[in-house]
Amino acid sequence: MSDILLQFDEVDVVPATAFAKHIATGGPIWPDFATQVDARHCRGEVPVDHAPARQEPVTRIDEPAVWGGFLDRHFGHLVAEHLPRLPVSLRERPDDLYLFTIEPNLTEADLPSHIWDLLAWYGLPRAQVRIVTEPLRAASLRVASQAEML
Repeated sequence: MSDILLQFDEVDVVPATAFAKHIATGGPIWPDFATQVDARHCRGEVPVDHAPARQEPVTRIDEPAVWGGFLDRHFGHLVAEHLPRLPVSLRERPDDLYLFTIEPNLTEADLPSHIWDLLAWYGLPRAQVRIVTEPLRAASLRVASQAEML
């Protein structure tokens, strides 16, 4: 097992409920959320996201999963802030399921094709992507530190 990725057990992950200035409220509810700087969305090494409201999980994921982040429809923010943790994640965990959130009230069909092109370019097959549309609990969730920041 790699110690490059942080690993957490029994993590609730919720859909995004808010989105402003390319910052989503949603995703994993990390243990001790305020202290989990490396796992969170940061700008200039300072977390800019907020702890999502806990929701009762509807489903459970028992297979190993990786937090991929927020799939921002804006190409520049997606590339600069949200996807840079993928290369190390995919190197360490190439076969795991990758969890992402999207803007509230959007569906997977609303995502622009460049998102899928970028994920494929990084080497993440669409079959390994799960858009979080209902609260779930991941038995084991890994995350790489955010590699790039504004």
